[in-house]
Parts: sequence; structure tokens; C-alpha cells
Amino acid sequence: MAKQPEHKKLLEIAAKAREDQAVADQYEGALEILFEKVPDDRVVLADLPTCRAFLRNLYELRQALAPLVAAVENGDPVPPGFDPAKAQRLIPGWETARAAFHRDYRQHKEYLEKLALRFVR
Repeated sequence: MAKQPEHKKLLEIAAKAREDQAVADQYEGALEILFEKVPDDRVVLADLPTCRAFLRNLYELRQALAPLVAAVENGDPVPPGFDPAKAQRLIPGWETARAAFHRDYRQHKEYLEKLALRFVR
């Protein structure tokens, strides 16, 4: 089990990353569909690369945290080869990408929903 304080902090980050993954996957899918329909829309053009960059950051971070998360979920000891420093090096980039992603998502979600509705009718 993760009893070290640094492991607990990393597990908190892993939980946030898991939640972010679901939102970002859905948002990227919507943006890709909208890009096919309106490839010149400024919001779609701006948000799609930001979302993809955030997903890359998420992937790298979640991969680095996977041994710790799996150990805790299975009730196993943390593997001796787990390197918390590797995950910790990725956190600043993830935090920066996360802030940009959530900012864009909040600012543009309503606009993009209205844009998508144009193609449903």
C-alpha cells in the first residue's frame, strides 16, 4: 500500500488525471467532429491542439503513475522499481496543460454546443 506522503500526493494527482482523461477524451472527440464540419472555425482550430497536448501530458503522467495506482488498487506493495521522481517531473507540464485545457473548455463549451446543434437539425 502507499503509505508514504509523496505516494498519497501522487495518488491524488492520479485521481484528478483519471477524471480529466474522461472529459478530455470526450472534448477531443467533439472537436474532431466539428473540425470535419467547420474546419475554419477559430475556436475549434484553437482548442483542438490544446486538447491534444493535454491528452499527451495526461498519457505520460498516467503511464508514470500506473505502477503505483495498480499496486494500491490491488492491495499490493508499491513495486521497488517505481520512480516517484519520474512522475513528479511530469507534474508541472501537466498542471500547465491542465489549466489551459480547463480554461478553454469552460470558455468555449457553450459556443461549441450551439455550433454542434447546427449540424444535428
